[in-house]
Amino acid sequence: MKLVLVNLYPTTTLGRYLLSSYVLKAYVEQALADADDLTIDVQNHPAGAPVERIAQAICAAQPTCVGYSCYTWNVNPILKLINTIRERTATLQIVGGPEVSPTMITRTAPTARADYYIIGAGERPLAELLHHLITGQPTDLPSGLTRWQADKLQSTGPAEPITDLSEIPSVYLTDTLERPLYARQQAFIETQRGCRFRCKYCVYHKQNAAISYYPLPRILAELEHLIINAQVQAIRIFDAIFPSDLGRAKEIIRFLIRLRDERHLRLPWLYWEFNHHQVDDEFLQLVSQLKTRPNILNTADTAPLDRPQHYSELLRDYTAINSVGLQSLNPAATRTVSRAPIRPAALLDFLQRARQHNIVLKLDLILGMPRETFDSYFAGLELLLPLLANTDHVLNIHRLQILPGSDLEAICEPNGIVYTSAAPHLVTQTADLSETELKIAGRLTAILFRIVNSPLRAQFFTAWHAADLSLPGLLDELSDRIAEETAGQTLQLFSETGVDDDYWNGPAYEELGSGLIQNILSEISQQVIQPCPGSS
Repeated sequence: MKLVLVNLYPTTTLGRYLLSSYVLKAYVEQALADADDLTIDVQNHPAGAPVERIAQAICAAQPTCVGYSCYTWNVNPILKLINTIRERTATLQIVGGPEVSPTMITRTAPTARADYYIIGAGERPLAELLHHLITGQPTDLPSGLTRWQADKLQSTGPAEPITDLSEIPSVYLTDTLERPLYARQQAFIETQRGCRFRCKYCVYHKQNAAISYYPLPRILAELEHLIINAQVQAIRIFDAIFPSDLGRAKEIIRFLIRLRDERHLRLPWLYWEFNHHQVDDEFLQLVSQLKTRPNILNTADTAPLDRPQHYSELLRDYTAINSVGLQSLNPAATRTVSRAPIRPAALLDFLQRARQHNIVLKLDLILGMPRETFDSYFAGLELLLPLLANTDHVLNIHRLQILPGSDLEAICEPNGIVYTSAAPHLVTQTADLSETELKIAGRLTAILFRIVNSPLRAQFFTAWHAADLSLPGLLDELSDRIAEETAGQTLQLFSETGVDDDYWNGPAYEELGSGLIQNILSEISQQVIQPCPGSS
């Protein structure tokens, strides 16, 4: 039996592979080590590659089974691949990944049907399914699988989760993941699985009742391999909350500091996530020691360019990128999605301590949360933004997505949430945020994102102070002036369909050139703008 696992990675990523397929390969090869006739190959393709070209590569490998890991960025081409492969061969097709849920399976059935679906963690169900297929035993299907029987879904129930993560071999220490894919490039790693939070918009916690950890010696060995042997440029840690065990997280950071100092080397970029109330001053102090120089403020001495700079010039020398999930400063919104409300005093204290230790943060917010209004969204930004002045922090904003199988999917109707059924499942309106308001908020967010996450940040705050306008008032003024200065041009910013993450993370930097923004901000700073009646 030959299994081909197909990775369709995001076209914008630095890593040209997905970790998931290699973890599956390592686990299955260990679990079915006695199966002499089993071979597993992994193919990596950009999600934007022509489906026909990917299908040809798959068929050329002559597999018995094909497996796909589905995410919001690749599920649409995977669905097309399923049909294309089905037309050419009787190869069994197995679909798994975060995008797979009973809703997704039912919705896509009329146009694309796989042979087997795995909902949740895939290592154990895939190994047991392959064993079932290899032995040909007329037994019931193993747990964790769903398939169509006639026109009805048949599910074998959830698989027993792997809680002892030492069962899963290291893709790096076993060379399951070929070194040319990550050497001197970006590598992905997870130190744990599970999350103690139950945010309704997320599906990560669905299969994990508790947090499980990989053995610490293994994690340290992987880090040393990646840094010393592979000389990677960046390490992205996939944990939901890196310091869920704060003492363990500190031990990992101390190891990195010792490795750097003993080997006299420069550490790669390190990316991890946490909530602002989960860390203490010692953690922040350790993160500060990872920097390559003591006092950094890159926004003060970096020339603005017409491309994203926040992950290159603006964050250089910090080493650690600390992604902090805020999501919303509206208590009603956070309660609706089962998150604890943000306490402004606690957030302010955290940001002040981050400033004292001169560490850089990526502050995450979500546009389109249930119970969030146009006014409350911008009120939250108006509270947060001044705390970014004279820092290199990144303001990271996403449009809300309704992920298949998430708890939020089940409460869309009572919250008036409308979203696109096809991935990436973007919310288009809620009971408290009309379609028109969401489009306007998206446009103003694009302008804010483009300016604040660039060396134009200081000029923005100067103009805001001079204008004496509310934040949406200032952004409206900027929008109007951009429209005036670009009259006759067709800008995506003003498209009727609106703009979202894809625009403000990329095209916005080219479309809204630095020279254009600088001139408008200078004009605003040099004149007094009379607020409209009722503005604050």
